[in-house]
Amino acid sequence: MWWVIASGALHNFNMYAFGQFMASFLIRYHGVSLRNAGYLTMVVYGLSGIVGLVGGGILADRLYQKRVDGRLIVATGSIVICAPLIYLALLRPSGDIVGFALLMGTGCGVMYAYYSTVYSTIQDVVEPSLRGTAMALYFCAMYICGASLGPLGTGLASDYFTFRVAAAAGKVQQLPFGELVQGQLRAWTGGPKMALPAALEPFRGQGLHSAMFIIPVIAAILAVVLFAASRTVKNDVARLRSWMASTANE
Repeated sequence: MWWVIASGALHNFNMYAFGQFMASFLIRYHGVSLRNAGYLTMVVYGLSGIVGLVGGGILADRLYQKRVDGRLIVATGSIVICAPLIYLALLRPSGDIVGFALLMGTGCGVMYAYYSTVYSTIQDVVEPSLRGTAMALYFCAMYICGASLGPLGTGLASDYFTFRVAAAAGKVQQLPFGELVQGQLRAWTGGPKMALPAALEPFRGQGLHSAMFIIPVIAAILAVVLFAASRTVKNDVARLRSWMASTANE
């Protein structure tokens, strides 16, 4: 269960980083209009998930009939597949919208299999009377540690790389990362907004592009965490089944 909770934080980091910055990335780096960026984000990040959710769930249930760790094997496999696809999508040159959309859409679609496999695994390893509590702890980590930090971390990385590229071009002075973090945190917590130089504008696309590479790195770590979970789930399921059988006989 601890591995599953950790996986939720990592997965939501990526999903909310995508949700926050996909359209901005298409606009800044690939030069897409605001309207088309919205449509592309809908397809690449949203509609692609239908295949992953349904296909992942069907495959996970079939494999679970053959082996107890089947659902987590599918979850691990989906992340192993999506990580290089997302990486390759980010390597596409500026303006290659079709190549980016095909690779990123496939990667995002496969990544959605996580939900239909991990959610059901929680029910497999937790006794019925504690499943609500288990889901509460899982979602707490998923949103506080994942959904909150995904946009924040990616945004800070984007600003950092933007300053770095602009400084290399001689347009601005490199801002210390600690000062950048403090300034942005003050703005995000309701304080005075940090004024960024107008000279940064031409470099925002490059900065965000560099920051987006955090996502496949997190996905690679997530694959390791899910694999570790698949190695422990057999004993957890056996322990739960044994406990439920002994309870039923009392």
